[in-house]
Amino acid sequence: MIDFGYKNIKDNPDIYYNKPSRKPIVEQVIDVFNGIKKYRIISDNIDRHYGIFEIYPFLGLNTSNYGLRRIKKMLDKYFRGYQRSKVQLTKNMGEFDGDIEHLGHYSFAGIKVYPPLGFDPWPDNENEKEKVRYLYTFCCNNSIPITAHGSEGGFVVVPKKELKNFTAISKWESVLKVKDYSRLKLNLAHFPAQERVQGKSSQSERLREMLNLVLNHENVYVDFANSAVSDKYYASLKKLIEELPGKQRAKVKTRVLFGSDFPINLLSIDSYNRYLNIFSKTRSFNDREKDAFCRVNPERFLFSKI
Repeated sequence: MIDFGYKNIKDNPDIYYNKPSRKPIVEQVIDVFNGIKKYRIISDNIDRHYGIFEIYPFLGLNTSNYGLRRIKKMLDKYFRGYQRSKVQLTKNMGEFDGDIEHLGHYSFAGIKVYPPLGFDPWPDNENEKEKVRYLYTFCCNNSIPITAHGSEGGFVVVPKKELKNFTAISKWESVLKVKDYSRLKLNLAHFPAQERVQGKSSQSERLREMLNLVLNHENVYVDFANSAVSDKYYASLKKLIEELPGKQRAKVKTRVLFGSDFPINLLSIDSYNRYLNIFSKTRSFNDREKDAFCRVNPERFLFSKI
């Protein structure tokens, strides 16, 4: 879920999207949890089990849209006493009664932030920095994972000339080099593995910076959401990993997560089934490696203690 709320949009014509989203975060939450409930009911009727999917929603949060007191209240409501319990999260799947106010602990498994919407990972403004500091401290203390939109594109509402100030990977380096946040569990989506690190393009530089974050920090992950729309992506990812020295190669393999970016990936491929088949049939990775991307690594990202 993405917090599409943003301020003064009509006063900022120099952006890609200058109309408010038709689906604000509250309605997104209601839709997602109603969908989980419906899926749970169908699955229970078929085999009296939860079905083949385990669904762990991430709460969309843009700290710039709220005051510090409101942020503290939200984090307390949804994550106070969070113990990374897969059992408790699974137990709550499908229990939504339609009232968002009744959601609480173990409704969400993590937090989603989206820099092109105006979330600044490390603001210069001290008031804004105080809010992200609180978020990171809270997440570190409770081992709550954060997934961040990792590309410069996407749903962009900040002025074009300011975009890089929000989306630069160096912003996250500034966060992680702070001793108190060195344990932060962070996943950067849209890993551009198809761009060669030897290249000089901005995407190649972005790949290099993302890769360095993974190699230099103990809890940084990447996923290939909406990137792996052909087998060429997996071939590039394989080559990128194999060119690394032995210890680095082994480390990166434990930090890559499967990602679909559904339904946005349907802009680049004809069906989600096709997206899954490409991953399933690629010969660039063996079954053990695919299992790591789909199950082992995500489970560590979601539930490990830091």
